[in-house]
Amino acid sequence: MSTTEIVIAGTGSFVPETVITNRMIVDFIGQKDPDWITNRLGVKERRFMAPFDKDGFPTYDTDELNMAEAAARKAIHNADLKAEDVHGLYFVSCTSTVNRTHLSRAGFDLHRRLGLPNTCRLIQTDLGCGGFVAALGDAAELLRGSDRTTMLVVASNAPSKHFGGNLSAYLTSEAWLSAYLFGDGAGAFVLHKQQGDGTTGILASYFAVDPTQPLMAYASKGSMPPVYLIDAMAVKMGYLQYSQIAISGLQKQYPVPLDEVDRFYFHQANGRLFDALVDKLGIPSERAARNVMRYGNTSAAATPILFSEDRQSGAVMDGELCLFCTAGAGAQYGAILVRM
Repeated sequence: MSTTEIVIAGTGSFVPETVITNRMIVDFIGQKDPDWITNRLGVKERRFMAPFDKDGFPTYDTDELNMAEAAARKAIHNADLKAEDVHGLYFVSCTSTVNRTHLSRAGFDLHRRLGLPNTCRLIQTDLGCGGFVAALGDAAELLRGSDRTTMLVVASNAPSKHFGGNLSAYLTSEAWLSAYLFGDGAGAFVLHKQQGDGTTGILASYFAVDPTQPLMAYASKGSMPPVYLIDAMAVKMGYLQYSQIAISGLQKQYPVPLDEVDRFYFHQANGRLFDALVDKLGIPSERAARNVMRYGNTSAAATPILFSEDRQSGAVMDGELCLFCTAGAGAQYGAILVRM
């Protein structure tokens, strides 16, 4: 009997070339030494769209949508599609610049850059680390309930746009942890609806929120400009707790033992929390994809970057079972099980 399947038809990712080491960040804002960042956060370097000068200002102007466009174009090409074949665009970011903050301007600009048809629906959400998996779930449900067959889901974050020229505020506001942790990057998936036997594509999903534990805020302290503030203790507790709840909720819908999952894609809040989660779940480390040591925390873009790189390298193949799980600001958390 034929049934509707929602499959990942294409992937793409983009990270900037500019490498920012722990030593470089410490030289800008001090507070800790490079080894502390490596040992406590599991991050050695991150990528910024532009290098900073000695005062912490970008050496040239940058556009955060360049990353989103690059990742999206790769995903469309990887799916063997053209722009006119895309029926919906779901854009996720929490770092839009001021002129794109309101009225979904970033999403509309990305829609125009990609040359998507006027009938291609646009959805933009201002979500953090848990945003991409939530967007995948929404996009999949939209496809199931409509005559649309293809959705492009893109996550792009550029915290360096907010750090540039503002690093002193991160120190004064005691938000230096954010500058150590976050990096720039973008990832994209193309979802496609097809008929099959129901054994391929998104098999199950689980999503939830806890609005009493926001985990992060973009706020001002006193007269300082706004900064990304991390509630470090809440993140430490929440990341582990919410991730386990998401996986447990997923397994109630689709009771698959974790030892049958070929590849895990967890959001990488930081390297040490990632290690703790993998250990808590009893998962062999080689089956849990990671790149936080090289890229830092790229927020909602982290999981699609990971998966796209794995698909390109052959680390995950057709027919394999993959589990995506994210938890982040909101708090928002969820998990999706996919058979490639």
